[in-house]
Amino acid sequence: MIQRWYEVTCDYCGCGINHYAVGKPTREMLEEDGIVCTATKQFCSDECYANWQHDRLERQHMNLYPNGLINHK
Repeated sequence: MIQRWYEVTCDYCGCGINHYAVGKPTREMLEEDGIVCTATKQFCSDECYANWQHDRLERQHMNLYPNGLINHK
């Protein structure tokens, strides 16, 4: 018998958070298990979410700076 399992991993650190055998987990199921969810990503903790947010904003800033959209004097 073939059975489908869904493994949820953190989108920042990559650690495995949980496995689901019933079916694809909904956002509500993930949040009940303590997983931090955004619209498209899931994180194992608030710390990973904050680190991802910081890195995202830093990349966004660095993409604007070389293109001359942000001037530093």
